[in-house]
This record gives sequence, C-alpha cells and structure tokens, in this order.
Amino acid sequence: MSTHPDEKPSRPPVWIPLASAADPAQVGGKAANLRRCILAGWPVPPGGVVTIDAHLRILAGEIDLTALGVAVARQLASFQPDQVFAVRSSAEVEDSASASFAGQFKSVLNVRQDDLPTAIMDVQGSVRNPAALRYARRLRVQAPNALAVIVQCQVNARLAGVCFTRDPVTGADDVLVEYTAGIGEAVVGGLALAADSCRFQRAPGGAVVTADTGPHIGDATQVAEMAIALEATFGGPQDVEWAYDAHRLWLLQTRPITAAGGTRPGGDAANQQSERGTTE
Repeated sequence: MSTHPDEKPSRPPVWIPLASAADPAQVGGKAANLRRCILAGWPVPPGGVVTIDAHLRILAGEIDLTALGVAVARQLASFQPDQVFAVRSSAEVEDSASASFAGQFKSVLNVRQDDLPTAIMDVQGSVRNPAALRYARRLRVQAPNALAVIVQCQVNARLAGVCFTRDPVTGADDVLVEYTAGIGEAVVGGLALAADSCRFQRAPGGAVVTADTGPHIGDATQVAEMAIALEATFGGPQDVEWAYDAHRLWLLQTRPITAAGGTRPGGDAANQQSERGTTE
C-alpha cells in the first residue's frame, strides 16, 4: 500500500520486546543475538530494547526524558514495583563478527523503574565515549552515532561470570569458564580477577571434561555445555556472559570471539578480555 504524499512515513517504535528484536539496524547486535537465543529456547531474562531510532529522536529533541519515561513505563507495567533492571548498550556493530565493542559503552545496574529514563539516556550518552572511538579507529570500523539500549530484569545472582568456547588469546580448542560470587560485573568488565576458573576439553556429543575441582564445578560444567551449544547455534566461537540465581542458569549475552587466537594484528580476540570495562 502506498503512502500519501502528505503523510509522514511511520517511524520504528521506541520500544521493541527482546523476543521481537530482529533488526540490528534498530536494536543493535547484542539485542539481535539475544532474540536468537530466546527463539532457540535459552533462558534469557525478560525485557526489551529502546531502539536506535528512539536515540536519534532524543538527539533531535523530538523525545524528552518525560516522554521516554512514559513509553518505557507502559511496557513494564506488568512487572513488580520493586523489580530492578540492568540497562546496557546495543550498538548496530556491537557483538558482531568484526568487532565486539566489549566494555566500550556504559552499563547501569540495579536500576529502579522510576530511574530507567535517566539510566537509558546515560547509556545512550556513552556513544561518544573516547575509548569506543579509539577502539573503532584501531579496528577500522565505523563508530556508531546512536545506540539501542537493552532493559532487562536483573538476575539476583549467586554466581556469575564469562565463558569462552576457545581460548581468546591462544585460540586453543578449550572451553574456559571464569566466575565469582554475586553478579560478577567486575569479572565481566575486566575490573577484577575471577574468584575461580575451570578449563574444559571437548568430548563426543557436546560434553566437556576437566581435571579441575572446586565447589562450583557442576555449575561451571553446565555453563560450558551451554556455551558449546551456543557455538553451534551461532556458527563460531562464543564469548558468553551468564549468571545463576537461586534456581537456574541464565544466559545474559553471547558474542563472537573475533579473530580467535589473535590471528589479525591488533585483533579483537586478544583484547576481548582486557578491553571490557573501560567505561564506568
């Protein structure tokens, strides 16, 4: 159906549920990856994404803090008033096969619903973070001019961390799980060493085996097996962020390990651990 010349073309919505976040040009790479995980049946915390177009409209003065708050509150009306949220970036180029942008944009945790509009705008404002601009120049990719922002229920984690389905520095065909008690943001962000880690070798049928021992070896094994399955879903080595609450394992994020083994000079893989957390 054609559009009348006097009619304005429809704009993308301000908010898209994660399960419908299909277009990286509007929801960014991180949100699009999470949608694939949801459709594959993995346990992803519920939420949605404030679109890239919404950020452009904010920059143009078409949406202010109050209007953003109304739009977000409408989508979150079914959640409990005391629910806290994690607010994270999702640039179009973020978590792509060419560049991870790990840790280059701001994340905000423990956000109450009334504070979400401010947190969302804080994350959007990190699009011009100097470290992200330097990162883009180093990898010769286009830095984004606007960000989508993911808003998810925050997991009340007893254990959390990261998992690499290849060694991100050497490229060895091992599965490395790093974790700490609590939400694990310092480990994910590269701001602290993991409290513990396990290295697994692959076995037939997707299982993993390790000589490591520890109080959380069973949890780490489940993480490693999930990560190997995600590697098959996405068609390449994965860097997975995860958390356990009191009841289950949650998948928080998965991204490609780009240029595994540092095969590209200045490649992303060798820096994917160390470059997390450059934005506070």
